[in-house]
Amino acid sequence: MSEPVNSLIKTIQPDRPTGPNPGKPADGNVNKAKDIEKDEVFLSDVAKKALETESSFDVKKVEAIKQAIEEGSYPLDSRKIAESFIAMESLIGNVKRG
Repeated sequence: MSEPVNSLIKTIQPDRPTGPNPGKPADGNVNKAKDIEKDEVFLSDVAKKALETESSFDVKKVEAIKQAIEEGSYPLDSRKIAESFIAMESLIGNVKRG
């Protein structure tokens, strides 16, 4: 048996604001909304140093790949591409089993 999605949301998130403006509680309990804690993320010193020293991507490499694609000389491995599609489909649950 299955339950409607709305009933699951109500059981999982009982304090979820409702009403015409979900950003404000419908019952007018503003103090309760102010008391909600906010999550924070802190990076370790190692992570901060890695972000400072490493660039996010190599511009020269990207340009070389673009040029190779335009020229038609970029190597493609059809088997690797097919395996990637199979892995991706299994993650999203659309694999048809015969």
